[in-house]
Amino acid sequence: MGIEINGLGVFLAKLEELGGNIDKALLDGTKRSTAIVQKSAKEGCPVDLGQLRASIMRDHEVKMNVITGKVTTDVEYSAYVEYGTGLYTTKGTGRQTPWRYQLPDGNWVTTHGNKPQPYMYPALINNREQILKAYEWGILREIKKVGNK
Repeated sequence: MGIEINGLGVFLAKLEELGGNIDKALLDGTKRSTAIVQKSAKEGCPVDLGQLRASIMRDHEVKMNVITGKVTTDVEYSAYVEYGTGLYTTKGTGRQTPWRYQLPDGNWVTTHGNKPQPYMYPALINNREQILKAYEWGILREIKKVGNK
């Protein structure tokens, strides 16, 4: 999942010619963008004990002039919450028959799965405009620096 901005490369090349620090502008935009998506994912995340919500983290890396921002979770059941399970999975690959499992108290439960409760994908898609504004902020800051030279 990602967001692309058409024509940005040409614009940034021109700004760099004028002495702007494009890498810093894009890194700052990426940091702001991941903060926006992380906040939204935490707000949209279903809560039982709070472990999933607390595990939503953001990071960025720069490798060979490519800046990548990530909002992730390391909780093993996160995909089951996002995409659902069994009959309800959004990918259509869930188990199609009911199954049973035993609770710690010895009682048995029969289930068809859990309905999806997306929180990551909407956090990205629903914040597209804010993400673009975060990059705009970083770029405009560099334009102002160039203008003040």
